[in-house]
Amino acid sequence: LFGNARSSPPFEQALFNAIGDILPNVPPPTTVTTTATLNNGDLGGPFIIFDRHFQTPLVQSWNLGVQQEVFPSVTVEVNYVGQHATHLFRDVDGNPPQPAKIAALIAAGRNPASLQGQALRFSLSTVNNTALFEPLVQESVASGIYHGLQLGVTKRFSHGLQIQGSYTYSHAIDNGSDPIDPTAGNRGLPRNSFNLGPERGNSDFDIRHRAVINYIYELPVGKGKAHVSGGAMGRVLEGWQVSGIMIFSGGLPYDIFGNRDDQHTGLSDRVNLIGDPSNHPPGTDKTHTGPARSSFQLAAFGTVPNLTRNKFFGPGQNNFDVVLQKTTSFTERFKLVLRFESYNLFNRVYFGQPGNLFQNAGTFGVSSTQVGRPDGTSGARQLQVAAKIHF
Repeated sequence: LFGNARSSPPFEQALFNAIGDILPNVPPPTTVTTTATLNNGDLGGPFIIFDRHFQTPLVQSWNLGVQQEVFPSVTVEVNYVGQHATHLFRDVDGNPPQPAKIAALIAAGRNPASLQGQALRFSLSTVNNTALFEPLVQESVASGIYHGLQLGVTKRFSHGLQIQGSYTYSHAIDNGSDPIDPTAGNRGLPRNSFNLGPERGNSDFDIRHRAVINYIYELPVGKGKAHVSGGAMGRVLEGWQVSGIMIFSGGLPYDIFGNRDDQHTGLSDRVNLIGDPSNHPPGTDKTHTGPARSSFQLAAFGTVPNLTRNKFFGPGQNNFDVVLQKTTSFTERFKLVLRFESYNLFNRVYFGQPGNLFQNAGTFGVSSTQVGRPDGTSGARQLQVAAKIHF
């Protein structure tokens, strides 16, 4: 964020020269003549300005928890976690179309349908300075609140079993999550920089439900165990262990936009919700993870859509990673370890966010991508075999 502060005084002029040669053969840059004259759009993006009253964010946190050992080696924990944040950073349009100038055009008989997009900034000159094209003003005007219920169960390793599970039910609300990198399909600027009310909604990172379980289980058979511990069969069954991680998670929220600048802000707006978004048309398949398009319509000019920010949630995740491992001891110091690893064992598809542009009827509500693994590989089932010798 602060790396973009070059647009605030004192200003910086950038010079780019693809030299294509070694430095001794390159002449120094020529003197750049500056001028006080600015033409329309000269100061185009990204033009970042910091508010003169920029403040440091303030975060207040509180929590209450209880932990109890309910059985030998089994502990249960319950926590409530709360957080309230003010003076958070967010972008606003520093040179938006002025409502008074737009109202004057409409009063003079101008068709509201012609008062949209970039025409407001240049040909109609409804902004205060036509040289500044959507300057991003960084203000500390956003706020947010978080409430979370966290449940945890831990069974320490005993009788060959260790297991840990955690579940979080939470809700995060704000009116500006990330000024640089909003969640997929969302936008950084508010639809109307004079009215941040509709920007208050589910945070870009709001995952309502999430459960994670991890476990290790050593089979009680084979050499050194309670069952079938001797002979050739004991050697075959020796050292088997199964472990894994299970994740069950809700999806991330997202916005829905149309292609109409109904508030005359120079930006396309959200849409109106007019029906039940769960009524999918017949014949839709599993890739139709979003709401029904028939439940929305473009808002009328001069009105604020009733759909607020991040109303809908994308696809969730159910993932099972399992490892089957066998350790065979040949001598006290010499061991062979075989591992059979499976990622996304049941090959469940973790769909990406659905299309969220009302005007794109063919892709609206449809997920055309899948979410891969954190290492950048495919999210489809992956199998891996490994062998190690310990000595």
